[in-house]
Amino acid sequence: IGSASNVKGQATAINDGDVRNLKVAAPIQMSDQLATGADSRLEVTFNDGTLLTMGADASLKVDDYVFQAPDQKNSLQLLAVGAFKLVSGAINKPEGNNVKIVTPVGALAVRGTDMWAGPIDGAYGVLLIEGQVTVTTNGGAVTLSEPGSGTNIADIASPPGPITQWPQDKVVRALASVAFQ
Repeated sequence: IGSASNVKGQATAINDGDVRNLKVAAPIQMSDQLATGADSRLEVTFNDGTLLTMGADASLKVDDYVFQAPDQKNSLQLLAVGAFKLVSGAINKPEGNNVKIVTPVGALAVRGTDMWAGPIDGAYGVLLIEGQVTVTTNGGAVTLSEPGSGTNIADIASPPGPITQWPQDKVVRALASVAFQ
């Protein structure tokens, strides 16, 4: 369903008990549980061009991936812990395709998006770079639609915090958590 396009440090994929150390060009398979070590990064390019970058000490399971063609029903569902950045590819076009990321504190519905999510400033933050993300918890939902806007989530039971324009220093810290340096 894709491949590792960049690896820094330790990155693994576990599938049916089989542990694979990931290097550049290593295949990514359905149901892989991807994980990065301390001070590590992993970038995955899915077959439709979606680009996923994981920060240090992150894990992510590819729960569902169906990409037939840009004009057909497609879906991507990821279960994520830790910092990550997602830039949607053809899977998120046209309208009606389903890209969903489930985190420990809520679910993110992604529409034509470049976005970041992860722990920051004592909460779980979601930053929209481009597109639209609906952030849903058991306490409510907000939709980020302005570039540079973000929300913070305290826990799964609480509603997402107010939508705010993130200050530049917070944006820089967020993006640095998934950057290859």
